[in-house]
Amino acid sequence: MKKYLTLALSIAIAMPLLAQLPRTLSFQGYLTNDTGEPITTEAGSPLDVSFSLYTTKALGTGTLTWGPEDHEVQVDKGIFDTILGASEVTAVPLDFSGTLSFNNPYFLQITINRGTPQEEVLPRIELTSGMYSLSTVNASNITSGTLSGSLLDQVDATIISGTVDIANGGTGATTPTNARANLGVRIGSDVQAHDAYLDDLADGTLSASIVIQGFTTLGDVNAPSVKMKVVTGTTIDNAAGGLATISHGIADHLDILSVSIFIENSSGSLVPPNISLVASNFFYYVIDATNINVVTTATSADLRNRAITATIVYRQ
Repeated sequence: MKKYLTLALSIAIAMPLLAQLPRTLSFQGYLTNDTGEPITTEAGSPLDVSFSLYTTKALGTGTLTWGPEDHEVQVDKGIFDTILGASEVTAVPLDFSGTLSFNNPYFLQITINRGTPQEEVLPRIELTSGMYSLSTVNASNITSGTLSGSLLDQVDATIISGTVDIANGGTGATTPTNARANLGVRIGSDVQAHDAYLDDLADGTLSASIVIQGFTTLGDVNAPSVKMKVVTGTTIDNAAGGLATISHGIADHLDILSVSIFIENSSGSLVPPNISLVASNFFYYVIDATNINVVTTATSADLRNRAITATIVYRQ
């Protein structure tokens, strides 16, 4: 039996407004055997993998909205990638304007060796918000300068170049002074009075840096107090690739909200993770309780013994 772990799920899709772009989804994953060891397929003997999209997460439930589309993938140290909607075996077009409107949740079902005695169906994976970014309701409702729904009823040159009345959410003015007068806002009375920093900002610049230390809360009352730190390391200098560990120094790694990692390649460019189209610049990372684990492969020729910079945002 195989076990499957998704490392990256990215998209390259085109909705009706972007018809010149390919209507495909780029998928990358990691495949192990039942002991957790990454598998590698022999040259010329790819693995049969089938992909489908459903409306529910539980296996055996929901409506099939796309697929199955069969792929033959080569797996190298557990890593494989393919493009959904562009299979060389049985391509199934992705109908973004029909069955796949992306205004409802979708779940990706992956089947190994479909239709054979060795068939194995893996747990479905929910498509996250990035999959829907090019199919927003507002974008699809923009036609000939009008916005439907609860947005502005009409957008024209008068509104864009002139003023927006207070009744429509504007100030009815084109200058800050007139806007404050129209809104009845007096600085120092209706809003916070000027202080040293505000005076310093009067010309639009600060004469000195303002440093905020400790945890900072940005947003509403439910927003977490966050802090940022930068840690560095170096990739291993090994032709076979391997694991480089960087201590993140966070007491509870579950408090980490985001990590941004770049490796400076041999050309001096900053490379983000999971660039599958440039094999010599490919790497990925996994975070555990102590470390950020940066993994390079045998193809990562431009990333050997190179500087790693990781920016971490974590909560209090």
